[in-house]
Amino acid sequence: MLLALCVPISASASYMREAKLIAVYFYADWCGYCKIMSRRLSETKKLGRFDGDVLFVTMDFTNPARIDRSTRLAESIGIDGYVRHQGSAVGYVALLDAASKSEIIRLDSGDSTQAMLQTIREELE
Repeated sequence: MLLALCVPISASASYMREAKLIAVYFYADWCGYCKIMSRRLSETKKLGRFDGDVLFVTMDFTNPARIDRSTRLAESIGIDGYVRHQGSAVGYVALLDAASKSEIIRLDSGDSTQAMLQTIREELE
């Protein structure tokens, strides 16, 4: 299951004003770890009820049909510089400080839903 930001790219600036963290999910259809990560991230979002404190976005730079949208989304929330330096790695979520756009920590398929919840909550404190 592909998780995606369900707002128009033009609306992402309003979400950024509220968010304290940006959770950038680097995804690919062919990635087995991504399938695990998608389930856990979906559960984390549902259980966490982060109420705008965390902006969850999915980036797919491996599928030609999604590259342009992912690029425009990254630009619209000011993380295009960060994204460019990530290379082709997929199957993880990078938690970024929303103000500085710097990476705080990475979550991957080895992290349980509870571990992801705990990490995000700790970073919001």
